[in-house]
Amino acid sequence: MSQLTDEQYQTLWNMRKQRISELANKETLTPEEMGFAYQLAQNEGYQDDEIEEGLAELYAKYIRNYLYTYKDQAKNIDPSIDPNEEHIGPMAQDIEKVAPDCVKETEDGTKVVDGNRLALVNSGVIADIVRRLDDLETRLFGGKSQ
Repeated sequence: MSQLTDEQYQTLWNMRKQRISELANKETLTPEEMGFAYQLAQNEGYQDDEIEEGLAELYAKYIRNYLYTYKDQAKNIDPSIDPNEEHIGPMAQDIEKVAPDCVKETEDGTKVVDGNRLALVNSGVIADIVRRLDDLETRLFGGKSQ
């Protein structure tokens, strides 16, 4: 399979974004809406191997976990943030390389991750990885391993 170019990936991402933008813009989703979004991502042309490979490859290439603390100015965005508390996770700048629609920039230039949108993208990537593992197990063992 050929690797997607940046332009091809961006075109595919924009198609997906357009289809689920209504749901992704909501603050919370009902179980029915989550199921609908999952169905859109899995059953309407997004199961194409090139799309799966492109997004999973971008995750592998760019997403890393870091140990970090928030700057004091983060309290302006979310007062519950404790700038002295350590966190583990990816940086907004890394997420932006993979899923640019999941990152917003505040007026002062701070990058903020939209967790609801990222959860939708992550669900699709996790499903893609599980399908790949299932395929590998089938190839290696003639079926799923126990």
